[in-house]
Amino acid sequence: MGGGGGYGPIPGADQEAELELPLEEAYRGGKRTLRLYGLQYDVDIPAGVLDGQRIRLAGQGGRGNGDAPPGDLYLVVRIKPHPRFRVQGRDSARALRIVEDARILEQAGAYSILLEMVPDRVCQIITERAHIPIISLGSGPHAAGQLLIFHDMFGLYPRFKPKMAKVYGLPLIPL
Repeated sequence: MGGGGGYGPIPGADQEAELELPLEEAYRGGKRTLRLYGLQYDVDIPAGVLDGQRIRLAGQGGRGNGDAPPGDLYLVVRIKPHPRFRVQGRDSARALRIVEDARILEQAGAYSILLEMVPDRVCQIITERAHIPIISLGSGPHAAGQLLIFHDMFGLYPRFKPKMAKVYGLPLIPL
């Protein structure tokens, strides 16, 4: 009776921490080094990361028992409020409202609609349903046309470059 057994190796626990990002960094993505629990982590932040999205750092969670693997560390993204811009259409209720607003605008006689900074899937749905041109400004490739701001096209913002902007050169005349 009895004897023996015990339990085998127990995997490490998954852990969770918050990662607060400015809107520009969430939009642009990139690399960041952060310190948590006295340890340093190198994190790749995907471009367009959403508030509440989790970034997984495999094997960086709690330690396992014996030969068991460690758990994962999940960083929950929190986007800091921006004084000028806000992300819109990221949750389904707001996305449906934007789609409905576009339909109402078309029915009211709009000859085109400019979508600025809405998710590309929302832009695609509106473009597929509309009978008028939909123009995108940072809303993905699915629209009938793209609007590119002069300052973005010529790289005149020293600290910020929108991910959809290809810089074509510098102007010859100072602005």
